[in-house]
Amino acid sequence: MNFNDAMVVITGILCFLVGILMIPMIDAYILAHFGFNLPVALIGVVDLLLIIGIIYIHTSIVLYNQKRKNKSITDGFTNIFKSEESVREEEQ
Repeated sequence: MNFNDAMVVITGILCFLVGILMIPMIDAYILAHFGFNLPVALIGVVDLLLIIGIIYIHTSIVLYNQKRKNKSITDGFTNIFKSEESVREEEQ
């Protein structure tokens, strides 16, 4: 299991936790700080925004790692072909 696979699993767990367990926590937080209960639909919207934020962070991490991996692969191929060209030049 590489880093991207682990991030998919972690993101799935976080989305589950936010989607299921954060609803009562959001309601309790609003009740404690502002003194009233939010409508359930509004809590669902806040919950959905948290899930979208987690998915955005996950996507940016995965894309960053893919770009970094592609760059290292490209640099590796560049070094391989440069070394072959320099060997050919020395032979001639």
